[in-house]
Amino acid sequence: MSIDSNCPVNFEYEFKETKPHPDIKVSQLLGDVYGNQSNPITFTYAPSTFTTAEAEFELRTSEFDFEPQVIRIVGSAIPQRLDSQQPFYPSVME
Repeated sequence: MSIDSNCPVNFEYEFKETKPHPDIKVSQLLGDVYGNQSNPITFTYAPSTFTTAEAEFELRTSEFDFEPQVIRIVGSAIPQRLDSQQPFYPSVME
C-alpha cells in the first residue's frame, strides 16, 4: 500500500491503532508525504496461533478537509511448523 500525493503540497500522515492485535503491525506509523510523490506503507502479519487475527487502524492526514479513514486488516494462517521435516500441503478453497 502507498499514500500518494497528487498535488504539489506536502502533508503529514499518522496511523492510529484503534483495534490492536499483537500479530499485525504497520511500518511507518507517522511520516510525511511530499508533493506529487508516494510513500510506501507495509502491513505485516506474523501469525503466532491457529486463530484469525483482526486489527484496525485509523489513517489521518494533515490535508485540508480530510476525513479519517479506517483500515481493517484480517489474517488467518498456520504458524511456522515446529518440525520442518514434515511436508505441508495447503488446502485450496474453490
